[in-house]
Amino acid sequence: MMIILKNYPFPYQIRKMGRSCFISPLAKGNPCLSRKRTEEIYKLASSSVGITGEEKSALFEIESLLNELEGIKRNIGEVNIEAQNILSSRDDYSLLMSTPGVGPVTASSIIAEIGDITNFSLRKTARQSQRPSPLWLLS
Repeated sequence: MMIILKNYPFPYQIRKMGRSCFISPLAKGNPCLSRKRTEEIYKLASSSVGITGEEKSALFEIESLLNELEGIKRNIGEVNIEAQNILSSRDDYSLLMSTPGVGPVTASSIIAEIGDITNFSLRKTARQSQRPSPLWLLS
């Protein structure tokens, strides 16, 4: 959706392009937007009255919000990379990551909440059986 707001922030711009010029490139070039979704957006833009007289201020606000959103996405990515770097060498992180259904975010959240899971006596049992212990046993 951000690609649409960046390139065509107003409904009249979408209508002006024409149906096929709007739908085909977006549906092909963006895996997040299906053809059905782009057709729906075009249909909504075609029936929208949009805004009149305040395009400059609306465009400024849209651009500001998009820049802020991009910054937040960058920060989230940086935090995830740093957390991965910090946690990847920990035994408890590796143990949690070996549990089906547990990914980096869940594993780091568990460690942040309860600390080192190797302090629990179930760790020995899990190691002896060579299988990860189910998370519900830790609670």
